[in-house]
Amino acid sequence: MRNNLLELIKEKESYGGNYNILARDKPDNDRKLTNMTLKELVAYQKKNNDKAAGAYQFKPDTIRMLMKNMGLKNTDKFTPELQERMGNKLLDYRGYGAYERGEMPPEEFARNIAQEWASFPVIANEQYINPVGGAKRNLQEGKSYYKGKGTNKSLFSPEEYNDYKFLIQDNSLYVDPALFGTAIEEPVVEEPASLEPPKELNFFEKLFRWYLLLPLYSP
Repeated sequence: MRNNLLELIKEKESYGGNYNILARDKPDNDRKLTNMTLKELVAYQKKNNDKAAGAYQFKPDTIRMLMKNMGLKNTDKFTPELQERMGNKLLDYRGYGAYERGEMPPEEFARNIAQEWASFPVIANEQYINPVGGAKRNLQEGKSYYKGKGTNKSLFSPEEYNDYKFLIQDNSLYVDPALFGTAIEEPVVEEPASLEPPKELNFFEKLFRWYLLLPLYSP
């Protein structure tokens, strides 16, 4: 599932996984991005209006975030191998682990992907309130999360969208807790009181009891 999803991201974001592409433009033949260090790449992006770069279309802020969290250096080169590691990490940040374990609804995971990669659609209609800032956004099934912002749009045909939605939903282990209803409380069973051993009689108590029983044995 993970590999299929990563391949699909590259297909839609960079024409099938072009590691030298800048903002879905033609590859830079004069200076390959894969030969640049991360420091050189971010500077190059800045000169080009902060355009996204590489197979997974990393924005400069995303690159800096990944460098910090992955322990990458300014001198590390933007190789295809490094781009794959960064793409995997970005997918994890968008909740792949929770989705895979059945802890995240498929609709939420698809929304997370669409937030990261504008060419991907959401798979449900919803009014989404961003937890950071509280901005509201009316999301339309099959459309880009960023629909209406610039030229952003989903790059999925209707057939591709149906296949993608099936992929996300069919591989989900998530079960809505509401389907279980109200939990039935187990009856409380009290432990039986422990039986105390009989109290041993002292000499005078034994004598008194013998005195009371004596008439029963008299002729």
